[in-house]
Amino acid sequence: MNKVIIIGNVTKNVDRQVTAQGTVYARFTVAVNRRGKDEGADFFNVVAWDKLADSCAAFLAKGRKVCVEGSLRFGEYTDRDGVKRHTVDITAQSVEFLSPAEKREESTLTPVETDESDLPF
Repeated sequence: MNKVIIIGNVTKNVDRQVTAQGTVYARFTVAVNRRGKDEGADFFNVVAWDKLADSCAAFLAKGRKVCVEGSLRFGEYTDRDGVKRHTVDITAQSVEFLSPAEKREESTLTPVETDESDLPF
């Protein structure tokens, strides 16, 4: 079984892209603090696809806390200098937004006054 769950903070805004075949995907990095004091953090590359990618691109931003559940995917590529590089990404199956949504400056809702005698209960 290949399953990973991480909780951490998004390190920069989400990069949303579309493949040549028209499939939407989003990439972002999550910093996860290590348990010990002053031990630093680990950084995980995350890839989300389709509707999940759209949601991540719309609602995630640098600093937001997330819980990512997914699987590890290993890959390799050759860089511009001809050096073979290896990658490890988490392919997200779910992303839970743990930080509260940012508050808007002014509410767009107008208060409505009601007469309590009109209520059915």
